[in-house]
Amino acid sequence: MSNSPQTMHFECTRGDTKPFLLELSDPDGKSVDMTGQVLWFTVKAARSLPDSAAVIQKRLICSDDVNAVEGRVQLLLSSHDTDIAPGAYYYDFQSVAPSDPPLVTTLFAGRFIVKEDITRSVF
Repeated sequence: MSNSPQTMHFECTRGDTKPFLLELSDPDGKSVDMTGQVLWFTVKAARSLPDSAAVIQKRLICSDDVNAVEGRVQLLLSSHDTDIAPGAYYYDFQSVAPSDPPLVTTLFAGRFIVKEDITRSVF
């Protein structure tokens, strides 16, 4: 993994279930084994807000499976997660590797755009 986060922009429609597949590699293009790492995905209206003000925050623990070993991580946002006001937000995706102290790396950061939906009913 590189020292600076990759800039990626995500987009979803308010209230939709949205999967994101992230593929992590080092600067040489080799897959990074994510086994045992804790991943944090945080979305805020402003970068300077505390985590307690996040509109979405998800914590994932990478298990020992072929996807994690090959650097693939799926983040699944539920319809409840994305049921936030439409607009442009900021996000980051951090990896926390077990060590003392923990090794924290920001993998991705950018804008998280929530588009307005039409149907608001749930059947």
